[in-house]
Amino acid sequence: MIPTINSLPDELLVTVIESAVFEAISIDRETCSECARIPNNSLVKTLSLVSHRFCRIAQPYLFYAPRARHDGSDLSYPLNPLAKLRDTLESRKALCSRIRVLTIHLTRYTAHEDLEAAEHILRRLARPSCLTLEAGDDWGHPSQSRSLKMAVIVAATQCSTSVRHVHIGGQSASISQLFESKWNSLARLDLRHIGIIPSLKGKTVEFGSASFTTLSVRETNFLSSSLERIVRWPRKLEHFAFIKLQGSTSALDWNNILLPILKHHSSTLRTIDIRCGIDRSNGEPLFDARLFPCLTHLRLRCIKNINVLGPSVTHFTWDLPRANSYSSTGQIIPDDEENWSQFGERHEARLRDIATAAVAQDAALRTIHIEFHPGNDGREGPNPWNHYNTFSAWYPWELMERVRDEVLRPSGRELTYSRPPFETKTAWQRDFSAAVKQRENFLKRKIAEIQARERERRARGL
Repeated sequence: MIPTINSLPDELLVTVIESAVFEAISIDRETCSECARIPNNSLVKTLSLVSHRFCRIAQPYLFYAPRARHDGSDLSYPLNPLAKLRDTLESRKALCSRIRVLTIHLTRYTAHEDLEAAEHILRRLARPSCLTLEAGDDWGHPSQSRSLKMAVIVAATQCSTSVRHVHIGGQSASISQLFESKWNSLARLDLRHIGIIPSLKGKTVEFGSASFTTLSVRETNFLSSSLERIVRWPRKLEHFAFIKLQGSTSALDWNNILLPILKHHSSTLRTIDIRCGIDRSNGEPLFDARLFPCLTHLRLRCIKNINVLGPSVTHFTWDLPRANSYSSTGQIIPDDEENWSQFGERHEARLRDIATAAVAQDAALRTIHIEFHPGNDGREGPNPWNHYNTFSAWYPWELMERVRDEVLRPSGRELTYSRPPFETKTAWQRDFSAAVKQRENFLKRKIAEIQARERERRARGL
């Protein structure tokens, strides 16, 4: 008898179904090893229609990574995901142990009943690994500030034994409540778009008590005292990211704020990722990778007068921003005084200095990566107007390759860069020529329109 898939025991069939439905989602700074692979619900539903046996095995994967969030814009929105998920878990209690990745999103329309549903769901979870707790902008509703506060407290007290990754976001999130939570197994904490946090002087923080080793702070404006308490909270910090993206162009005071804070974990940090401008109004930045003996991966925006060659740094990423950054005084920081959507000879010289120093010192550095995305005003593909205004006829990536071929590769090192909008120098120059011609035609039309209006004005005797 020829064996078929239906003749497989349940244990093997589970393995087959898992290999079919689980897929990698977009890997970014907000995912970890637990939530980077989740089931494809469309495939799960399709497999559930094959047979009763397939349905029994596949259907619970629909609850592996549920997202309970409001997508409506008013109080009468008919579908309430929080209440539906609560009722489903209440009627099928076995599914509570299936949830590994849970997202709860609370908006300004979240009613008291929905808050109770969120609390009920979190209490029912058996062994979740990743929790995403988001609160929308408070929109002038002070009561909204308690929504995420409650969810965080409940998640901390009910799921503390299994949760490995917590992502907290939203203007109305309360960071002060974090310090009241006991995260016994937490490995990663992500904070996003929290807003300006007041000083946490009233909160007693037991420094060196938290278990997480990875901390990411994104699109958030902290007072230095608050940031220091959060950074010093874990016993040891191995991975740290401070990211300000769209809508946030303030530069970071490295000397007076961040560097003194990170020195508390100088002996354990392995990754430092700073994706914002560095404010040098209080003196030149003093970052020296040699202060972090275990540091292997470093990502910075500013590299002027900064030593990136630490004893263990093997990968350095130069992050060229898409927009200018501003100091605390409102001035464009010196490293951003020209449009950063270009890469010219000045940038090549800085890159060559790092590469030459790495070779001369026989440093641990093996790879330099350049994040370079020419601005396009949000349009699809390269924008010839930006191309005309910010680039010469040279091919910017040719300058990077010149340093790679002349300095790095002969010493066994490598240079990589993000994918360019033009794959070849010929295509780049062809677009440059077209942009120049388009610009010239535009100026000719403008001049002709001005001359025509002037002739009309004179004809009317004005």
